[in-house]
Amino acid sequence: MKPRKKPSQRKRALLQKEIHSICPFCQSQEVDTFEVHHLNENPDDDRFENELMVCPTCHAKINVGTIPRNDVYKMKEALMKVSEQQKNLSTNCPAPHDGIIQINHGDNVVQAAGQVTIKMPRGRRAKAAVPVSGVIGTSPKERAYVKHLYDRLFDYKKAIPGYDDARAGRIVARYIREAFGSTWSYVPIDRFDALVKLLQEKIDETPLGRKHKKNGTKPYSSFEEFLNK
Repeated sequence: MKPRKKPSQRKRALLQKEIHSICPFCQSQEVDTFEVHHLNENPDDDRFENELMVCPTCHAKINVGTIPRNDVYKMKEALMKVSEQQKNLSTNCPAPHDGIIQINHGDNVVQAAGQVTIKMPRGRRAKAAVPVSGVIGTSPKERAYVKHLYDRLFDYKKAIPGYDDARAGRIVARYIREAFGSTWSYVPIDRFDALVKLLQEKIDETPLGRKHKKNGTKPYSSFEEFLNK
């Protein structure tokens, strides 16, 4: 098998700058571990517009379809448009540092931090902008705990016969989207307790969750326990 060509240091730097050193799908900041995904799945096509830097977990989810391919294309398009608009902004109206962008799976919506708004194909307008602060994705302790619960729910759903990564991921994401209208990282920090309650209840409802409850085993840590680990 032909070895995959690694991007140059300059290319990695440009791709990292494009995402502001934050995984565009889960907000991970472990940038040293990030990988380059080729949108058309051809590793020989090293055009900048065909490459997107993501964390290893999201890269795996893209490859199995948990993160839909169409959402990856929309994310790349949105990032490139934001970069272009940032170049054109006057020095009196700088773009926000974090450049947060959200793609809602299954919808044709992009949310961008600050005043940058993106129109996606088919004429649908972007929703209200997401603040740089004040959401779970930008609050380290709350973000880590919600991810702990999210990953536990994902694993417990995946353990159900007939469930694979893609189906489990779609269902977990749908729970949150239906309750809060966004992905978990964009839920306002003042709704942290409500999100935690939802995830804990959904974990308890799974077959593994019910089994643990029956055996007196805790399927997840409380927020306080998680912080004291």
